[in-house]
Amino acid sequence: MAFKFSNRSKNLKVSPIREILKLGSSPDIISLAGGLPNPECFPKSIIKKISQEVLTNKTEVALQYGITEGIIDLRKELVKLQNKLDKTKYNIDNALITFGAQEIMDLVAKVFIDPGDTILVNNPTYLGALQAFNLYQPKYATGQSDENGIIPESIEKILKKRKVKLIYLIPNFQNPMGISISLPRRKRIAKLCQQYKVCLLEDDPYRLIRFKGKDLPSIASFDKKGFVLYASSFSKILAPGFRLGWLMAHPDIIKKIVLAKQGSNLHTCSFTQLIAYYYLKNGHLKNHLPKIRKAYFKKATLMRKLLVKYLGELFTFTQPEGGMFIWGESKQKINLTKLYPKMTGKYKVAYVPGESFFAPGQIQKSNTFRLNFSYLNKNQIKEGIKRLSQCFYNEYPNYFKATFKT
Repeated sequence: MAFKFSNRSKNLKVSPIREILKLGSSPDIISLAGGLPNPECFPKSIIKKISQEVLTNKTEVALQYGITEGIIDLRKELVKLQNKLDKTKYNIDNALITFGAQEIMDLVAKVFIDPGDTILVNNPTYLGALQAFNLYQPKYATGQSDENGIIPESIEKILKKRKVKLIYLIPNFQNPMGISISLPRRKRIAKLCQQYKVCLLEDDPYRLIRFKGKDLPSIASFDKKGFVLYASSFSKILAPGFRLGWLMAHPDIIKKIVLAKQGSNLHTCSFTQLIAYYYLKNGHLKNHLPKIRKAYFKKATLMRKLLVKYLGELFTFTQPEGGMFIWGESKQKINLTKLYPKMTGKYKVAYVPGESFFAPGQIQKSNTFRLNFSYLNKNQIKEGIKRLSQCFYNEYPNYFKATFKT
């Protein structure tokens, strides 16, 4: 049908990654592709208990309309959490509750980005952020990274040449690469934001599931002028189905984003906000995090050990200290997007081709892939890496010194 859609809607395109992943959705395929938290780590009994309490004692609040900014008690708890983590001085005027961190990306783009504005991102970066931003017709600039995250000098080089409207970064265990920005670089990036008067959206959903190393303060904690917006989520620490996120930002930014949210969905679900409130208030988060960290540490360690053992000749792999992902890059010119149909069809294992995570108009690397370690159990990880390895040994035998043996 020839419907008269807006020009903006022309930027709404079917995600190539979603279409690719449909090939890996068959029940006989082991998927290393999804970005899913492990259901065994959901605090089911705690949620059930809190839900009963909410429906018994807070029925009217839970089932009624609420204010756009979010339930005051939850915002107070999140302010307390953030200030404890980063020694910041946020108050509830700095806080907004959203439908997951994904909504924050859309809202921030809505109030900051005009067609043709430049957004500076890591390359590769989170695909969901690119999808949210693309609707607002931006251009992209990309910084360079190494094992310590994005390089500040590469950011400044771009800031000197181009008028950047927004920077978007994931500081901890970045999706898709699993790497983190070092402490000195966080400080430098905050200074650059202040120096060039450019806002940065710091997307930090993985920070609290660090299973190795020392927690690092946010980039926002080094920003004294309000240029850094800090976003996080309950999806990895409570339940992704609740679709709960939070934003900490300058009150003037919060006010503008609240107006944008009002025209979209009025407010975030009151019932799930109350569950999150009691989850924080009663100390359940503190008690539950060690379970998540322990489980993910074991899975990540096992997966990377197997990857290095069987595929270390052909690939380099990142070594995350938290989060949910490992990034692989081939030492040879192998197109992992083109290989994917054979990988899923013949070998019955799925990954995410890395090409999908690179910003439009920027350098694409087809010899990369992302693997998820959080969702599968130990036996599934072993079998998944076995199938993955078998494919590479069979399809590219010249790149290995010996035949594949488990």
